[in-house]
Amino acid sequence: MARVADYVILRDDLFRLQTKTANHQAKTSHKFQFNMPAGFHRGSRCILLFTVQPSSSSAEFRVFLNDQTTEFHGRFSGEGFFSIHEVISANVLKQSDNTLEFRLGNIPDNRVIDFGDVVLLCQVDT
Repeated sequence: MARVADYVILRDDLFRLQTKTANHQAKTSHKFQFNMPAGFHRGSRCILLFTVQPSSSSAEFRVFLNDQTTEFHGRFSGEGFFSIHEVISANVLKQSDNTLEFRLGNIPDNRVIDFGDVVLLCQVDT
């Protein structure tokens, strides 16, 4: 049996998290539910990829996989466009019923962070 790389696209467009503004209510978290591909090798590490675009300084967020904090805790001190790559430990993901959640950290009002292109790279047995 061969082991090959595979991927799961969780989101191909942008989603926005923001603190309270004069014109908008706060949306401080976004959660995905997903399954891994057939043949997913749970004992291998995976790679989580996503883009981040904070629209102001002092942006902070955390990423949770299956209600566990990943090793990634993002904190930015300026505007820009960033591509994040985070290695996920073996046995964190399951074959089905996985959740991925992005949450804003403790940041002041009037802050916006756009996320996008959320992809999980994994190994599968064929």
